Amino acid sequence: MVLFLDSGDVWHLPTSGQHVFDVTGAGDTVIGVTGLGLAAGLELPHACALANLAAGVVVAQVGAASVTAEELRERVGQGQGVAFTRWA
Repeated sequence: MVLFLDSGDVWHLPTSGQHVFDVTGAGDTVIGVTGLGLAAGLELPHACALANLAAGVVVAQVGAASVTAEELRERVGQGQGVAFTRWA
């Protein structure tokens, strides 16, 4: 995932998916979870990091899938940090 900020900064977030079976629905998941994160008061980079984790759950399933709150809590609870890399 790449995050373009108004400041001109460009940040790369590496994927969190470890076993990719099907990418169907990953983009929808990213959009939905990013929006949910922003609505809950997260800053954009944090909302994107959460969305990236959610997409990692979705791509590990076959077919159009979704992520549950419990699956996302579990992924967050695993303590996987998101290493942002500044591109520009």
